[in-house]
Amino acid sequence: MLERNSKAPMIENEAEGSSCTLSGLADQVSCIPEYHSNSQDAEWLHVSPCVFQNPVYNWNPKIQGIIFSSIFYGVLITQIPVGYLSERYSIKKMIGVALFLSSLLSLLMPMAAGGGEAFLLACRVAQGAAQGSVSIAQHVMWVKWAPPLERGRLTSLSLSGILLGSFIVLLVTGFICQSLGWPMVFYIFGACGCALSLLWFVLFYDDPKDHPCISISEKEYILSSLNQQVSSRTQPLPIKAMIKSLPVWAIAFGSFAFHWTNNIMLLYTPTFINSKLHVNIKENGLLSALPYLLAWSFGILSGHLTDFFLSRNLLRLVTIRHLFNTLGLLLPAFFSVCLLYLSFSFPSTAVFLILASSTGTFCMAGVLINGLDISVSFFEIFVDSEVQWGKWQKNKTKKKHNKKQKQNKTKKNPNPNLSKTMRSRAEFPVLSILRRQVSTKAWRDLAGYTELSIDQHGGQYLSNLYYRFGS
Repeated sequence: MLERNSKAPMIENEAEGSSCTLSGLADQVSCIPEYHSNSQDAEWLHVSPCVFQNPVYNWNPKIQGIIFSSIFYGVLITQIPVGYLSERYSIKKMIGVALFLSSLLSLLMPMAAGGGEAFLLACRVAQGAAQGSVSIAQHVMWVKWAPPLERGRLTSLSLSGILLGSFIVLLVTGFICQSLGWPMVFYIFGACGCALSLLWFVLFYDDPKDHPCISISEKEYILSSLNQQVSSRTQPLPIKAMIKSLPVWAIAFGSFAFHWTNNIMLLYTPTFINSKLHVNIKENGLLSALPYLLAWSFGILSGHLTDFFLSRNLLRLVTIRHLFNTLGLLLPAFFSVCLLYLSFSFPSTAVFLILASSTGTFCMAGVLINGLDISVSFFEIFVDSEVQWGKWQKNKTKKKHNKKQKQNKTKKNPNPNLSKTMRSRAEFPVLSILRRQVSTKAWRDLAGYTELSIDQHGGQYLSNLYYRFGS
């Protein structure tokens, strides 16, 4: 085994307990010390293979924070361009190329890390741009594929795939890191992504009428149900009307509340597990993965319940959006408060943590697809704005998180501000819900609302809904 030189710098895990996702592997695999050898002892020292399997980089918290958040800069710069390009180019090609590029960059990530911070940052920004393209284009895809009465389950099933993928990655990453080394995580999932992107080109079609594997009756059903909704955008984008529209601002703030709370939990859950439960990397990865499995189930359940209520006329559309928005924003806040004040044992802490991290996905049947209810033609613009709000706040929060870690690394508690952060996370959506409920009467006025008539009013489609929506 290679002997550690007493003068060699020690690698401290500055972000101890960070997420065991692909962006946090350098933090989690901190058990491999930095070794140093010289010409005098090179003849008798034996180098362990694990040193080469798990290279360690002496990055301070500031550099780590920049690296972690760099992927979201790539996401931000692609939102608006992709929204426009999705109308002019094939969604199949856009998503397929973006998936393949993101997977290819995952394969190159260990090599980029070895080349230095600049190469790694460039790689992650490019990967973020590719992933941002997918997140927007996959929303636009449902404009041509999702009938109104099946829109809830189809969109929630699509969005919940993100959660299922996160569960799988978090579940197996810890084992791969300790068994094969952290670079293998990038190689394995990068190869899987390349294979899946090729399947996408084979299986997906831009338009239902071009798909060879669905029946004629199903094609007629999809096309007839969307015939009056899907229209070509011959008019310019009504930017002024959108800025003045209360529905647009309601969706923007609701989406911001969801993404803010979701990203806070994503960033701080592994840190909370490590600081309070004191588990190893495998157990941390498992506990961090469980909320995503439950969130995936909640996302699919919310979509099916939405279509069930609509198809049987049990609830109005606006009532359904209210219901799932309230559940998706209020339940995580409630369980976060319980996590802070009512978790006295390992089981209770784990239960509250899982519920606080997973129940927010009820918003998949609420504000996350609300833009598709308001305007089919301009839906991609809604999604662009929503994602930008959430990603900007995530970058800001991650920088503050790493700054606090650097300031408190010598203290006994690795994150003394954790309780304050979790409490603010819990309070924000509660205040948001209370403000939104002030004007529920305006939402109830949506009784006569019909999706099929909105886009027929051209540039005034949003202005005609001022009195119907509240924020």
